[in-house]
Amino acid sequence: MPDFEVVGSQGPWLHCADGTRIFDGSSGLLCTDVGQSSPKVHARIEEQFSRYSFGGAAVVQPRIQMELMDRLC
Repeated sequence: MPDFEVVGSQGPWLHCADGTRIFDGSSGLLCTDVGQSSPKVHARIEEQFSRYSFGGAAVVQPRIQMELMDRLC
């Protein structure tokens, strides 16, 4: 675990409790592409969350999985 406390983020930067900021170069698949705290991403998450609270493929597109299952069987 890191020995710093992150209190916020913006774009590729993590903001620490002591006022320093750290470039987030290993933030995972999503943040690598869109950064932290993207207003556009927040808006899309809020829009989708009102329709689905869980976004797994089995919930969002079960038809595709059912077709694949039929083909495999």
